[in-house]
Amino acid sequence: MARAGMPAMAAAACIGAPLVNLLMGVGGATLLGNLLVESPYPFEMNLQLYVSLLFLVFALAAMLVYVYRFGVPVEIGPGLGGVLILVYVAFMVTCLGLEAWGGRKLLTENFGREVRGGMLG
Repeated sequence: MARAGMPAMAAAACIGAPLVNLLMGVGGATLLGNLLVESPYPFEMNLQLYVSLLFLVFALAAMLVYVYRFGVPVEIGPGLGGVLILVYVAFMVTCLGLEAWGGRKLLTENFGREVRGGMLG
């Protein structure tokens, strides 16, 4: 790629290919583990996970709206960068505020059953 006059694509491929390989390998193993074993990775749903999921969905929706509004050849300018920085700052302020006013127990308290089977004891 670099010899073809695309050094940026070559550099991105050096980072992106191993990253995709890692994410697909770990994701596939985790998916199979959850399908084949009753509870291989037990975790509790708590407020911190819900807040993180909410902000992740909001950031992804903001990026989709940006791409839809300005077209497919996306050039990330200061507008989208500013929105994503504001989302990150709001996320940090929310998490710190919940921990400061609600205490650590509010963020880490179990809200329900484990993902696949039983209650954690």
